[in-house]
Formats: sequence, C-alpha cells, structure tokens
Amino acid sequence: MSPFPQLRPLDPKAFLLTVYDSMKPDAVIAVTDHVGPAGDTRAIVEKLHRIDPAVIKADFKRAVFVLDAESNLLRNSPTTTASRSSTPRPRHH
Repeated sequence: MSPFPQLRPLDPKAFLLTVYDSMKPDAVIAVTDHVGPAGDTRAIVEKLHRIDPAVIKADFKRAVFVLDAESNLLRNSPTTTASRSSTPRPRHH
C-alpha cells in the first residue's frame, strides 16, 4: 500500500509526457531506483518499492525520451529483490 493513500495511482505515461513537455531542448533527466525482479508489475512496485529496469526504460521510451547512457555507479552488491527496500532511520538519544 502506498505511504500516501490520498494519492491516486500514477499513470506513468501521462506523468512522463508531462515531464517531457516541460523540459527544455537537450535537457537531461536521471533516474535512480531500486531494481526489482524481471517482468515485475505495478503491484510489486507498490509492495516492495522495486522495479524492473526494463519497465522504466519502456515507460520512458513510450514518452519519447531517448536513453543516452546507463551507469551501475550506485548499484549495490547483490541484494534480494524479494524484500522491501528500506533506509535505516536515524536514532535520536
């Protein structure tokens, strides 16, 4: 379930077309996300906060973006794609 239940499900194509239309010529957009299992669905995205990179690439392609480069710079060593991604919360004393 979304941490923001008041928000409607996002239509990736409509959202990305809006982003594309608002960008200046030759602008660059970077995407960083948690990698999910191949062929995942939006339900898995909501449950695990992970997505198949091929899904992201297809969404951007449908919105007429052009993939210019990829990087594994921020990729961690092997992690499970079957558990929810989380960031430890800072402890306050």
